[in-house]
Formats: sequence, structure tokens, C-alpha cells
Amino acid sequence: MIAVLAAALLFGCKAKKSADWDNVKITSFSYSQSGMGTDSIYTYTLTRENGKAVLHADLNAGYYEADAELDESAFDTLSEIARQYKLEEWDGFDKVNKMALDGSSFGLHINLEDGSSIDAYGSNSFPTGYGEASRKIVECFESLVEENAEIKEKPQEY
Repeated sequence: MIAVLAAALLFGCKAKKSADWDNVKITSFSYSQSGMGTDSIYTYTLTRENGKAVLHADLNAGYYEADAELDESAFDTLSEIARQYKLEEWDGFDKVNKMALDGSSFGLHINLEDGSSIDAYGSNSFPTGYGEASRKIVECFESLVEENAEIKEKPQEY
């Protein structure tokens, strides 16, 4: 046992982070994706501010945006997704597939009320379970935008 502990310390082995999603609140959740077409370039952010959930979406490579103030229950589905897909295990994921010339990338940043955070980034490289988890995250945000916000053309600066 001591040899295993010594090896872990020596080689920087790090235990997987675990989150008690029943007892810790998400204070902000941001997910972005960048792909080949403008419709696959977006950022969704939900933050807690003064007892409200504030939604912001940058869509179609920033040509459109949507904003809304929601009830804090807007975080419930995102918390469930985080629990179900163990997003805390993505923390520290930072990989780039340099062999891919085109493709997609993602970024995930979650702040928790205990001061911890979950950060993950990938370019043509994705953590375990990414496909289904990302679909659920996007479905959640698309639903929040569709039900609560008006998508507006964003003034462009040239």
C-alpha cells in the first residue's frame, strides 16, 4: 500500500474529482462549441445573479444572441446532466488532436458554490461520454432559449 501511495505521489497520479450534486449548487454553467459552419459555433451561459438565473446565448458564430432572466430552477436540468454524465470527471480535460485539419472543439466551464470549478476543453478530442452529454446540454439550453428568450440579430462591429 505504501508503495502504491509513493508511486502515485511520485508520478502525479490524481484521484478523479467527485461532486455531490445533491448538496452543491452550480453558480454558473458555460458550454461552447465550434464547428465547420456558423450554425455549429455557439456559446451558452447560465449564471446565478441576485436569486435569478441569467441566460445568455451567442449563436451562429455570434451573429445572433438571446438573453433572459429565469427562475433558479433553470439549473435543475443542468445539475441532473452533470450528475448523470459525471461531468466532474471531465475536469482538467485539455486535449487537441493535431492530426485533424478540420472538425470541432468544445469548452465547458462550471463554477460551484463551494468555490470549486470544472473546466474541460477539446479540439477534435473529447472526454468519455461526450457525445450524449453534449447533446443533452445543448437540448437543455436550446429549450431554455426557445421557451424564454427572443433570438435577436447581434450588431456586428467591423
